[in-house]
Amino acid sequence: MRLFIWWIAYRQVLSRQSKAGLKFMTLASMVGITIGIAALVITLSVMGGFESELRHKIFFGMPHLEMTSTRPDVGISLKDHPLARIAAAVGDHEQLGAYIKADVVAKRGAKYGAVTVLGLDPRKSHDIYGIRESLQGTKSLESLLLKHRGTLAPAVVGDALAISLGLFVGQRFALIAPNANISGFLSGDPPVQDFEVVDIFDTTTDELDGGFVVTSLDHARPFMHDYEPSLDQDEFVSGVAVVFSDPEHVDAPRADASYLQQFHELTWKEANKSLLIALLLEKLAMSIVLSLIVVVAVFSLSGTVMMSVYHKKTQISLLRGLGMNPRSIAQVFMAHGALIGLIGVGSGLAVGLAGCWLILKVGVIALPQGLYTLQKLPVKFLPAEYSLICLGALVLIVVASVYPAYISARQDPGEGLRY
Repeated sequence: MRLFIWWIAYRQVLSRQSKAGLKFMTLASMVGITIGIAALVITLSVMGGFESELRHKIFFGMPHLEMTSTRPDVGISLKDHPLARIAAAVGDHEQLGAYIKADVVAKRGAKYGAVTVLGLDPRKSHDIYGIRESLQGTKSLESLLLKHRGTLAPAVVGDALAISLGLFVGQRFALIAPNANISGFLSGDPPVQDFEVVDIFDTTTDELDGGFVVTSLDHARPFMHDYEPSLDQDEFVSGVAVVFSDPEHVDAPRADASYLQQFHELTWKEANKSLLIALLLEKLAMSIVLSLIVVVAVFSLSGTVMMSVYHKKTQISLLRGLGMNPRSIAQVFMAHGALIGLIGVGSGLAVGLAGCWLILKVGVIALPQGLYTLQKLPVKFLPAEYSLICLGALVLIVVASVYPAYISARQDPGEGLRY
């Protein structure tokens, strides 16, 4: 009986003998659902691509977790809290290393620039901030910062900063601590420290390339707040950076949470909270707006099935006369609406995936150069979201077919055979 019901629905939807008006309404319903599904698929894929590119830029040159002292102006002593102890407390991770960050002013001649001095341990093999793989020279970070034989402190600068200050490898520039004052100068603390550019890095990230000067921990420590020589003896640093194999693992329970309570933790989600919320709201708003296309198409489908019930009065009466019960009649028109919906959803999904493939492979839409770092629209295929879209559309289609099916089941068999 089920196959018979679907066969009747198939004949009603695709019959060549149907009236022209009914054919047009059926086709319009299919096209409307196709457009709605395709628009949702393409929009969500493009927004997913932008989100992936943005996450890549967020993760490149930024640790997933930064642990600092509960008092930001104090720092962490590596003698009191060895990195091995912190690594054991954090648990499963990919990279872990100490760093020093301090806001300074870079000066070369009459040119000035506000930058951040980033102190790293060149002896470690980790590359949390992406500096090692972005060096333009052939030497390693260890040989550049630890084996430098010049009289000045070595430093690696970003290419954007080098352009703005007119720096080249081998040139001299100065870093000025913002807390430098006359009393410190009179007491013997130099307010200005000279550096030599030993290499230039290019991470393609504006924040790093234009605002960071990288040097060793020892040369960066004098720029820490309230610096004094005892900080060198206790190996004070600004914090400890951690990178996980999976960024979402940052929310996993720590191996020794009680020990880590004495530190302040800043995750990548907290650091970019406003941006992530904006992306989520934008994606949600676009999905809701485009879903209205599907809703309108579903209402059109409901009207199409209702017109089919009106034009099929004679057929309904004949089926009732042959012994088909009202429930089976209702199932016929439920299958009628579901079949239109299945064709529309299937074709919409196919059109949407084809559009995504064209954008991804052919580059149908090119982005203006200089406005975006991307040359064409990014696309990310999202099978879970596609399944949810199709499932939601099919549920709406079934709901929209309930009332016309109910009306068909209540029809008097004699009414369709009266004329």
